[in-house]
Amino acid sequence: MTRIAASKGRVVLARGDEHVDVAVASGGRFGPDPQQVFAHWDDFVAWAARTSPGEPQLPADGSWDSPVGRPRMVIAAGVNHPGKFASIGVDAPASLGIVSKLPTAYAGPDAPIPAASQQVYVEVELALVIGRPMWRVPAATALDHVLGATIALDITDAAALVVAPANRPGSRDVVYFNPAKSLPGYCPFGPVVAGLDDLGDLTSLVLELHINNQLVQRGTLTDLHFSAAEMLAQVSALLPLEPGDVVLTGSPGWVDGSRAVAVGDEVVATITGLGEQRHRVVAA
Repeated sequence: MTRIAASKGRVVLARGDEHVDVAVASGGRFGPDPQQVFAHWDDFVAWAARTSPGEPQLPADGSWDSPVGRPRMVIAAGVNHPGKFASIGVDAPASLGIVSKLPTAYAGPDAPIPAASQQVYVEVELALVIGRPMWRVPAATALDHVLGATIALDITDAAALVVAPANRPGSRDVVYFNPAKSLPGYCPFGPVVAGLDDLGDLTSLVLELHINNQLVQRGTLTDLHFSAAEMLAQVSALLPLEPGDVVLTGSPGWVDGSRAVAVGDEVVATITGLGEQRHRVVAA
């Protein structure tokens, strides 16, 4: 089982309550940046299998960084849920719309969520970490290019959306999603990246989001319009993906509808086999 986390800017090999400092234990061969591990994932997995629990360790002090570091590229699905298409009154498109998450948004699994308005929305999504270069890869083999997965939150401040309103009958508003989706702390990752082989069938993973102990989202990847493999294929048809890039697969299974968070709220996100994120909403 290969799982990594990050603490104090250093990648660690996570084994239950034991956390091995990868750069120290490997003599500098891997790490300390997670992105340096992703670039050599197959070699890292082989090394990790040989590493004994007696190697140097870091204490688990409850303070964790993003286990993906600062990816070169983070791509998220625009809308990828049949219920969402229905709720906004549009037909599902033939191809996936995508949104970028800028580095300003990257955060750890327990970082506060800054809210500058009363229109901040949180969604839990499965994030796939690329392990092999992808360029025009078909869906049938797309997951072969993924090294692992982690929890991600896709956070949006709707008040920061830029809208160019329609000015004549038959025309449509134009909506610019950034910076609303890339404000500071609006894409936390973690707490771990688990190897894809450890997770098994991705469609069996259950995603849940609680706000103040109330379940507001629960679903699996089977709820999505485009599967993870189809999404990867469509993204790689447009953009070359490199090891360490991250793709968010979409937001499945709303229970309570999309609702805004408020200052003081506690947000808890879980995905089967990947642990939990726990955040407090604070004033920006």
